[in-house]
Amino acid sequence: MECFSIDSKEIKGRIDPHYYEPNVAALKTKLEEQYRGHKFGEVIEDIYRYPTFYGFEYHSLGIPVIKGENINELGIVEHDQEFDCISEEIHKKFYRTRLKENDLLFTVRGIIGKVGLFDGFVPEANINANLIKVSIKDNYVPKFYWIFLNSSIGQKLIQNLTSGQVQKTITVPDIKNILIPLPSNDVQNRVVSIMQSAYQLKRQKDAEAQKLLDSIDEYVLAELEIGIDFKPQLTFATYSSHVKRRLDPLYHCQDVFYFLGDYQGNIAELGNHIEYAQSGFAAGYSEQDAEGDGILQIRPTNISDDRRLVFDRNIYVKQEAVRKQPGDILVKGEVLFNNTNSQELVGKSVLFDLDGQYFCSNHITRIKVKDTDLDTDYLTAILNLYQRRGVFYRICTNWNNQSGVNVELLKMIKMPLPTLEAQNKISSEIQSRMNQAHELRQQANAQVEKAKAEVERLILGLEGNPSSDI
Repeated sequence: MECFSIDSKEIKGRIDPHYYEPNVAALKTKLEEQYRGHKFGEVIEDIYRYPTFYGFEYHSLGIPVIKGENINELGIVEHDQEFDCISEEIHKKFYRTRLKENDLLFTVRGIIGKVGLFDGFVPEANINANLIKVSIKDNYVPKFYWIFLNSSIGQKLIQNLTSGQVQKTITVPDIKNILIPLPSNDVQNRVVSIMQSAYQLKRQKDAEAQKLLDSIDEYVLAELEIGIDFKPQLTFATYSSHVKRRLDPLYHCQDVFYFLGDYQGNIAELGNHIEYAQSGFAAGYSEQDAEGDGILQIRPTNISDDRRLVFDRNIYVKQEAVRKQPGDILVKGEVLFNNTNSQELVGKSVLFDLDGQYFCSNHITRIKVKDTDLDTDYLTAILNLYQRRGVFYRICTNWNNQSGVNVELLKMIKMPLPTLEAQNKISSEIQSRMNQAHELRQQANAQVEKAKAEVERLILGLEGNPSSDI
């Protein structure tokens, strides 16, 4: 908890403490000294937010609607994603929020103050009620302000202006009051050039990394000499004697493990090769530690798309839970299997190899492999292969917009079981490709951070003095 005091004479307009944080006050002073206190409203041509009372249906075709979730962590609206759409009639009705190239998009709910840039990748687009559209005047450089507002300086200033007790937000007047730098257009364009070069390099390295990750499944299938390719069957018949325990058609339309029919090696049932498979526990609100001083509880959101443990969205459980539930502490070397999620994501798995105390939620099953003929890394690879190739999609049960694979069903899955030598070879190659991909992404992120630091020094007039405190 940060403590500070200010003179009552300094309190103007706002009484919320975070508005007067000393580090932000010092940043404001620097900007005021450097640029004479210019505010964002001076460079804004138009600013508008959708009314929140409108109602209409989204469609799969029509005019794309940009939402906060369509803006990535860099403030870029990714092109290759599915957008909800509205009709041409609705688009014309809400003409004030129709987008044009280089409009800025402020998120006002969820992650507050993320700023996106609409680069005109489609000729017509609109926004939903969780965004505010900002158009910059013609004699300024919109991309410069997009870069500035997403910098650490800009984000501190934006967060400083947020308000609200239950749900934080930022308003149109708040946005207009953001202190901004107003350098020459030459400097603005130089800043844009620096960041665009960094973003371009990041896109290239991210693409290389994704290519490596995408190659993993084909490599595993080639090594095992099997193929998994479920073809849709809209009409089929099955004998009633074959229907056991399950009535859902998808489960019976095809033998889920048909691809093992021509496999030349041993075929194993998972339950015969593990010591245990047990779910984590559900931590209610009263058991959680909102201050973050407790024990981290790993949830499906902590398993990244490339199957690494990530800790940017965390839930903590109170320390006393260790005394009450010591058996729920994760054991190094367990495989963590996501047992409940959307149908497409059920089955994503990661090897737990961290030191220290961690719990996992009841949406994750802990799997401990016997020290015999099944390699833990190989099992992790097979589970992820099955998830991405739709095996778990076909065997999971569905309820209340969720899907899952329980412990008993998980134990019954079949898998190819080559020699330990072959398993270790597969695991080693997968790890090598994952490490290469991770290194490429780290390099890309480091380049972006280096460019951001250079830009911030340039904005604050500290060019050539990298050790200056920003």
